[in-house]
Amino acid sequence: QNTDTGRALTVAGSVSCLVRAKSWAPTLRVRPRPAVLWLLYFVLCTTGLVISVLVVAFAGHHHSQASSFICRQAEEDCECVLDLSDPIARTFNYKEVSDCEAITSTLTFYYLLQILLNLAQAVVCAVGAFIMWKHRYQVFFAGIQIRSPSTQQWQNV
Repeated sequence: QNTDTGRALTVAGSVSCLVRAKSWAPTLRVRPRPAVLWLLYFVLCTTGLVISVLVVAFAGHHHSQASSFICRQAEEDCECVLDLSDPIARTFNYKEVSDCEAITSTLTFYYLLQILLNLAQAVVCAVGAFIMWKHRYQVFFAGIQIRSPSTQQWQNV
C-alpha cells in the first residue's frame, strides 16, 4: 500500500516537473496555453500535498503502533501484541523473522523515515502551490500611479 502511494507521488511529481518545463518552451506554436498548464501544475501540487499529508498520518499511526509492540520469539516467527494482559488483543505475526529486534527497532525507524520524507514532500508541494497561486491571483501595487500629461505614460510615485 505504501509502495503504491510512493509510485503515485513519484508520477505526480514527475508530470508536474515536466509540465512546468514544457511551459517554458521557446516557440509559441509548440507551447500549450499557459492557463491550462498553470491549472494542471496547481492541481498536481495540491494533489501531491493531500496525498503526502495522508501518508504522514497513516505512517504516524503505524509508527505509534509499532513502537508499542511487545514481541516474543515463537519458533521461527516473531509474534507481537500491543497489550499482553488483553487476551483478545490483536496479534501481529511476522513469519520467518528470527530476530524480534528487527521488528521493534528497524520497522519504527522506517516509519519515521517515511514520515520525514513525506513531510519534506508536503512542504515542497505546498510551496509550489503557494507560488503558483500567488503568481496567478495576488497582485501587489507599490505607490500611487499617476498619468503624465506630457508623455501620456503612467509613472509610479
